[in-house]
Amino acid sequence: MNYTGCRIKLVQLMNGVEVYISPVAAPVIEVFAAPQPEIIVTSSGERGLSGIKGDKGDPGDSFIYDQSVASDTWIINHGMGFYPAVTVVDSAEDEVEGDLKYIDANTVQLNFNGGFAGRAFLS
Repeated sequence: MNYTGCRIKLVQLMNGVEVYISPVAAPVIEVFAAPQPEIIVTSSGERGLSGIKGDKGDPGDSFIYDQSVASDTWIINHGMGFYPAVTVVDSAEDEVEGDLKYIDANTVQLNFNGGFAGRAFLS
């Protein structure tokens, strides 16, 4: 960095060094050297331009489906408008694996080897 035309104030502290660098007609820049190998830089200048807006994140919706009657095929109309991740548990709260088919962005079909009752968690 070029500090031509700057005012620099150096203060020796008990456990470190504190340095003030103040460019003429510019915001004050403060640099602190702590006893540890960390350096903290702060500025009291004007706020810069905002950055570019990021991509839209996942919807964040969730849906819990209760299958109260034992069945080997579950059709779930969740209405969330996207293709969610699905986790299924039986009535003993043990996770169960099956075949997942997305009918559309609002409906999933789950097929299992045998019928059981339980819950599906969609997110």
